[in-house]
Amino acid sequence: MTDIEQNIIDNFNKVVKKRIDPFKHINPYKPVPQQSDYKKGYIKRYFTKKKDDFSNVIYEVNKKDYMDLKGGSYSNKILYKFTIVKWRITGSERDIYKNDILVEQGVCEHNSKIALITERNFPGIKNYLKNCLEYYREI
Repeated sequence: MTDIEQNIIDNFNKVVKKRIDPFKHINPYKPVPQQSDYKKGYIKRYFTKKKDDFSNVIYEVNKKDYMDLKGGSYSNKILYKFTIVKWRITGSERDIYKNDILVEQGVCEHNSKIALITERNFPGIKNYLKNCLEYYREI
């Protein structure tokens, strides 16, 4: 191999490495709701996964990493799927009915429905979000 050919290969490898971010750089994250979140009643949870990963490995990431990945290189948009879930953390634990009429949707029912709806476009999320009362606090 000539020096010119080796130089072309080296340059190609540098370009490919810069354009395709390895998945190992994703930092898994578990949110820690603050008192202000509990006053609001919800947190936003950010998720990503590799599109071609049929094992459905889902990563929860912080907002900054989510924005960096989603707004990053074009290859990220090709390689990864993204979603945000508005997760209720306060309110009535279960649905409240009055005279057989739903007057308040419970946290568990809301979060379970959100997980099922999100599952349509983000397969595997309902398994990740199994605990509908995760981060729940009665206020």
